[in-house]
Amino acid sequence: MGATDWVDRLKVVKSAEEIEPIKACAALQDGCVEHLTNRLQNRVIKPGGEVPVFIKVNGPCGYYTEITKIFAVQVEPPPALEKASPRRSSATI
Repeated sequence: MGATDWVDRLKVVKSAEEIEPIKACAALQDGCVEHLTNRLQNRVIKPGGEVPVFIKVNGPCGYYTEITKIFAVQVEPPPALEKASPRRSSATI
């Protein structure tokens, strides 16, 4: 095992003090997704349209979170996509 692999393994383990800022970043990100969902509901987008979104939140202590979502407008996602990335909420936009 090389030095890079060793350092990467150490970086994976997080203390409670490190986990809190990460949770704060994730909460900000969740707020962004909720806000965007609400904003998209008020826009004119043709049924069947898609809105791809990438959100990266830089938070305290140098931690960040990333999420990529594809909002499908008034359609159900294809079964393969649903299986690969199950929805946590079913907001229809």
